[in-house]
Amino acid sequence: MMDYDYDIFISYSHIDYVVAESIYKALTDAGISCFFDNISIENPDFWDVLVKGIKNCKVFLYLGSKNTVKAKVTPKELSYAIGCKEARFIYPYFIDDCELSEVHKLMLSDINQRYMSRHPISTGLIPDLKSIFSYNEVGTTSFPEISGELVCVEIGNLQLEMIRVEGGSLELGATSEQIPFAEAIEHPSFNVKLPTFYISKYLITQCVWERVMGYNKSHFKHKGVYYGNHPAEHLTHDEAVDFVRRLSKMTNIPFALPTEEEWEYAARGGQKSGHYLYAGSNDIDEVAWYHNNSGRTTHPVGEKKPNELGLYDMCGNVWEWTATPAHPYENEVIPGGNVFIRRGGSWWHEAKNCRVSRRYASDHSKKTSGLGLRVVIRYNVE
Repeated sequence: MMDYDYDIFISYSHIDYVVAESIYKALTDAGISCFFDNISIENPDFWDVLVKGIKNCKVFLYLGSKNTVKAKVTPKELSYAIGCKEARFIYPYFIDDCELSEVHKLMLSDINQRYMSRHPISTGLIPDLKSIFSYNEVGTTSFPEISGELVCVEIGNLQLEMIRVEGGSLELGATSEQIPFAEAIEHPSFNVKLPTFYISKYLITQCVWERVMGYNKSHFKHKGVYYGNHPAEHLTHDEAVDFVRRLSKMTNIPFALPTEEEWEYAARGGQKSGHYLYAGSNDIDEVAWYHNNSGRTTHPVGEKKPNELGLYDMCGNVWEWTATPAHPYENEVIPGGNVFIRRGGSWWHEAKNCRVSRRYASDHSKKTSGLGLRVVIRYNVE
């Protein structure tokens, strides 16, 4: 395994120095070591220093802006990092709403991108970075490449099936079919563009949870039936994050909780979307266990019809934690909060609360018998 001098190489335009420095300070305060250059291009060792910094970092953090698009050095840093075999990850993080040049669009077309406005430093950038290297106890920085329509991750004698979600653009929120039922928090609708990622085919089950965590505290495990394929539930957001951390360490794959945008994009069927009220149908009884048909309990995953992507139980059975802090769509995400969005509805909710656009905010300590999770893979996705 290669030894690195830095966790992060920060690439930025020196016109953006104030913002870049604030990001640098936030990362170092979080225990992340950074190469943050403030040397002059007139320095005779300038290029040698940059090359060494890029080659000896775990993650190349590209702070994209209107200024980097026109800069002389940052495009060269990005080009070198993409072509540098030692650079494990390229992480584009846009600090404003810049319009990329065609060359930059091509270079970054297959790489997951984040915007500061929607993924603030403390609640977006730092957790993302920590999920891909040793602070989340993943065994190595050399992660396997992920490809194909279905990826089966071995967890002992169990398999976690991950479905490919092809990237693209889609309208989310209070879209036309949702408007008759939509609440204020679902407005306004908006277009999102996401890169390709993978999401678990099923809710995380109790048998998978128990294998990873070593315990099972789900409410419905003592009902006299085999519970292993029932969804894990009664979980706080902190416990969901801990599960992701341990799963990542166990499999050497950087798993994460989905953002609410990723969740809704997948629930709607992504580029195969049929624009349904629920995940895969306008008839909730076809796709979900909810108040009217659940018998006041969870059910084994995968018993209802899947959505367009082959994902089960995206609506009903149990709510799913996301990584997104609670916020109105028209406002920026406020960093540092302890309230997160959950999605999908549950066995005890009415149909209107199981729609694909329904948002619900809960404190990170919230735990109920109708609250679980599923996971995503974003990194090294081909």
